[in-house]
Amino acid sequence: MTPGILLKASEFLIQPLEAFKKSREDETQSVTRYYITFLLVNAVLTGLVSLMGLGILGLIRRTSFLHHPLIIFFLILLGGILGAPLLSVWLHLWVYIVGGRKGFSHTFKAVMYGSTPVLLFSWIPFIGIIFYFWSMVLTIFGVHELQEIDGDQAAFAVIVASIIVVVILVLLMAHLFLTGVFTSMPLARTGFL
Repeated sequence: MTPGILLKASEFLIQPLEAFKKSREDETQSVTRYYITFLLVNAVLTGLVSLMGLGILGLIRRTSFLHHPLIIFFLILLGGILGAPLLSVWLHLWVYIVGGRKGFSHTFKAVMYGSTPVLLFSWIPFIGIIFYFWSMVLTIFGVHELQEIDGDQAAFAVIVASIIVVVILVLLMAHLFLTGVFTSMPLARTGFL
């Protein structure tokens, strides 16, 4: 990891509006390289946390077919590599609805760079979820700055797109849990009941 990429990450964490202004002309390749670098770091750290049996991943690890940190590592990589572009497309639809006309590449940058807190800190047991909200705020800043739309419009687009995704994921997880996909052994044998 180069000092330049760490400096860029710190700018997004400390001075996001300035960082998004500077990133306006960044090429898709460098944005993707930034995202993949931190996605790998996140996948490794999350796998290690699950190996130690900490947080929600520790619970999943003890009660699920996701019993190996390598599986978690690869699922995070796969989810990040497939999820970020799909989320960018989904968000861009909402950005377009509220008036953003600067092009998909700017929404893509907002999502990739806005993911910085999640990529760096979501692996921390029990408090990692806080960083999803921070990333959402950064993405709002990014959409506002890069799409050159009002902050309220950017917030509306990001919040509506996020709520719909969260509802779909919760329903999917509930379905998978209730159908037994996440429970390869009864909870009674794990000591939780």
